[in-house]
Amino acid sequence: MRRLMRCPEYCDDTFNDRGDGFFFSSPPPKDLSNRANLEDKNYWVRLCCALARLREGDFNVFAPLMAAMARAEDGDFWNSCGLLLSFAAPYSDLRKLSHVFPADDLRKSSELVRLYCKILAHSMAPWAIDEVLKWYEATRDEDVRVLVAGYLSHVLEDEPSVVAHGPRLKTAPEPPPPFEERYYDYNEYLTVVRSIRDKAVAENAGRIDIPLLGGRPFSVVDLARRIIQHAKEGEDSPRTNFERMAFEGTTGISCKKFFAQTEHVPFRPLTAAAIAEDFLRSKASKAFAVGVRYFFGYPIPP
Repeated sequence: MRRLMRCPEYCDDTFNDRGDGFFFSSPPPKDLSNRANLEDKNYWVRLCCALARLREGDFNVFAPLMAAMARAEDGDFWNSCGLLLSFAAPYSDLRKLSHVFPADDLRKSSELVRLYCKILAHSMAPWAIDEVLKWYEATRDEDVRVLVAGYLSHVLEDEPSVVAHGPRLKTAPEPPPPFEERYYDYNEYLTVVRSIRDKAVAENAGRIDIPLLGGRPFSVVDLARRIIQHAKEGEDSPRTNFERMAFEGTTGISCKKFFAQTEHVPFRPLTAAAIAEDFLRSKASKAFAVGVRYFFGYPIPP
């Protein structure tokens, strides 16, 4: 994909999970949230309008946004849309995501497989796990498989374990030593991941629409506690970025200060812990129900 349209300066570092995240880099135009901007000729303006409206509690923005994705050939734009889709799109919209990622295109591009699976996994939707596993199995790009296993682990495991580690390396019974062959048991891995998902769903009365974090119903309070725990350990990993965007998107609290804005954008664990602790001490933390996704404090529709 190639960049076709210029990103406005006010979103220069927006949609960067170690930058401005879901906040604008500088004050945007006052009329940005005008619904007419969802049809702007610049796809980036459409995306920024969608963000502005979502922050005001209007979730009826994803049909025009996905239509723009279907026509745009811009990898940065697609990845930025992916963040909004993961953390703000109603599940009813995400169920239509295959229209933007047709099977024929996914078969041709491992990068599209990665993004498609990331969007679905990070939406924390139990029903989406089967679709993610379908394309995990279909791709032959081992680097993408490693990444997708990580995305699944973010929502199915408290800490990286069997889901994150991927399939086990086994020795085939035939031929005999020293000619034995070793192989990764993908069938066993798929079964294990599904069983972890199924156990979590069963504990929620079979509800496949209740978002999961760490294999339990999503709770932003639990997420804040995880951020504090990982910060105390000084941990900086792909989970750091996921947890930052999930926390920021849910609460509307800027988490840019999680990272020092220097050349390598290092994690600042003490600052991250302080932001999460302030939230837990606040009255606002009591307003979020367990098992419900929010964006900037607004419940995301089903």
